[in-house]
Amino acid sequence: MNIDEVLLSTGIIIFLMLISIVTVFILFTKKTIQNIYQKKEFESQIQQAIISSQESEREQLANNLHDDFGPILSILSRQLNRDENPGSSITFSAEEREAIHTKIDGLIADTRRYSTDIYPTQIKLFGLIKSLQKNLFDMRSQVETHFFDKMDKQTEFNHAQELTIYRIVNEVLNNILKHAQATTLECVLRTEENQFQIQIIHNGIPFTQAMFLKHAESKTGKGCSSILNRTLQLQGTVEFYQILENHSCVRILIPMS
Repeated sequence: MNIDEVLLSTGIIIFLMLISIVTVFILFTKKTIQNIYQKKEFESQIQQAIISSQESEREQLANNLHDDFGPILSILSRQLNRDENPGSSITFSAEEREAIHTKIDGLIADTRRYSTDIYPTQIKLFGLIKSLQKNLFDMRSQVETHFFDKMDKQTEFNHAQELTIYRIVNEVLNNILKHAQATTLECVLRTEENQFQIQIIHNGIPFTQAMFLKHAESKTGKGCSSILNRTLQLQGTVEFYQILENHSCVRILIPMS
């Protein structure tokens, strides 16, 4: 075998070895990517199971609060409306009776509100969009509100996702009412490029992304932490920025599977 044949044979062997190495690398990379996707899918399934379990517990607690505590307060209120028992040693003046009524009515309203906060039953009855629209309508005594549904009508979420989205938006709205001193508030829902987008625009005190993240990481920023964690549960993002000189925007992006 002459030198040319040796070089040719050596070149072929090296070429085949390179092909083998590249093939093994491609197969390994493909397997690694598959494992990553499987891990993410598994983690997503675990996360959904946790959310489902939490919501089930919330629903039970809300039902107990509504069914047990509410009727007791209503009975007390009706008892006070009756004429006092002449044989009773306990009597109330008109002022005392009115004060007790006011307290009980306040407790009844609080019970209903807490029950709704723990588990918003309107989601089951009316769905996500109408529930969000109703929330904004109920805020009209505090701020001028506008609601725009620009979503693709084919957009669908499962019940756990709807509850999580509802809680995110509700927390953002409550934070704006409490801290931003806004007089107008606008909520826009749309679907773009396989993403569900929520935009909440207001004319109150600006709140930057840096401020949001700082509050979310602090022990006192429970509202911001709740918004961030729930958005991450849905593998989404939340952004705070200013769009006009006196208008700020909160944008929540959630990927649609």
